[in-house]
Amino acid sequence: MGPGLNTTSTSAKLSKLSPAVLLSRKSFLATATLIFAVKMILSAAAPASGDLGLMLLQDTSIGGPWIAVIDSIVNLCRSVTGLTADSWVASPPSSSSATAIFGLLVRLPTLVFDLGVAGALYYLAKQIGVPIQGARLTCLAWLVNPYATFTVEMIATPDIAATFLTVIMVVLLLRKKPVYAGLALAAGTALKLFPIFLFPPTLAYLEQSEIKLRDRVFFVAVSLLGLSAYLGWILQGNFAETRLLLEYTPVTQPLTSLLTLGTEIGISVLAVVLVVTYYLIWVLARNCKISVIETISAVLLVYYAFSSLYPQYLVWALPFLTLDVVLRRKHLGLIVSLLALMFGWGFLYFGGYVTYSGYSLLFFPLEGTRLPWYSQTIAAFLASPATAVLIPAFLRAALSASAVVYASTYFASWFRSTAS
Repeated sequence: MGPGLNTTSTSAKLSKLSPAVLLSRKSFLATATLIFAVKMILSAAAPASGDLGLMLLQDTSIGGPWIAVIDSIVNLCRSVTGLTADSWVASPPSSSSATAIFGLLVRLPTLVFDLGVAGALYYLAKQIGVPIQGARLTCLAWLVNPYATFTVEMIATPDIAATFLTVIMVVLLLRKKPVYAGLALAAGTALKLFPIFLFPPTLAYLEQSEIKLRDRVFFVAVSLLGLSAYLGWILQGNFAETRLLLEYTPVTQPLTSLLTLGTEIGISVLAVVLVVTYYLIWVLARNCKISVIETISAVLLVYYAFSSLYPQYLVWALPFLTLDVVLRRKHLGLIVSLLALMFGWGFLYFGGYVTYSGYSLLFFPLEGTRLPWYSQTIAAFLASPATAVLIPAFLRAALSASAVVYASTYFASWFRSTAS
């Protein structure tokens, strides 16, 4: 399994870029700082997203690492602004300086991990032999992506922490440090279930890379410990509390489905598809050089195609898809389609991204007696029968198809490599 993308063709393409694109170190840092400042403004101005509001208002003694951090920040926000979590969640966007400070502080962990992903992508690009200009472009492409900003800074999804650890895991794998890579995977899994889905293709990479058996055993052991840690904090308490906890953001949807009657078929289909995907990757890895970055992208795309989806879930694969698009300059249409379809699906599924304040997460009101004309138009559209049934079905089908087509491009290239 190859270490990464085709860096020879990447270098040739980057050498043809215009001087305006080839940023100096000073320009790169200035641009990144400006983008991050905009992200901070959005974090301060946006109302509490539905996920964030539900997490802050949740009345349960069950917690987890992310919840503990947020609770500490909420206590800090109360002492600094005088606002409680309830009052901030119900506040319109940018209603006062106190709400802005509260919003910025409570979203601070996601801001930090967002910047961390950008930095990790920079080092990942350099690790696979990409010129420094390509590494800078990859970093900026992540930071400037409006979908990443929407899901991380505005929704404030805790998934970004596990995503950061996943990227770090890949960096460590490529640096031939499987022990530390296993720890990163375990830490990511302890926060969010999805990194464990990447365990089989990562194990295939370790075997093909001729990593010592002792290190592979350690990788397996700590990965399973990470899964045990996740289950340990998520399944504590009685069943009613567990079901309540499974409603909000620190939990991956498949576990919710496993504890919800009537979805066994969907879970079975997802499980079968993932097993087939793992098998194909394992077989192909024995006959051709397959990038660990591409296998992770393919597995997550297959997951998106066959599972229950929330808009923030796309942030799992987005760093690797960004690397793919920027460095190989392929699949731009596919990733734009995925982002647009996921955003549209979320807009309909979550009623225009309405929040507890009655405003959309996109800053316009959706509830109240005196809505502006554009809000009335959107509300009427969301209430129409077509929006309730036909359009979401079409978007969901198109989203799955786009993910399958994207994943199939990787498999097609691997099969061609095997045939040659």
